[in-house]
Amino acid sequence: MQVVVCSKPGEMAVIDRPVPDCGPGEALVAIRRIGICGTDIHAFGG
Repeated sequence: MQVVVCSKPGEMAVIDRPVPDCGPGEALVAIRRIGICGTDIHAFGG
């Protein structure tokens, strides 16, 4: 599956990771869209 990783402020990358196994009482949810707010932008910048 593809994931977005923020390794340091101001740097993001889309990478492939293995699909995790679900444990009891857990679910794997497919995300189709996201939203970004102003706080996310400040957190991304550090």
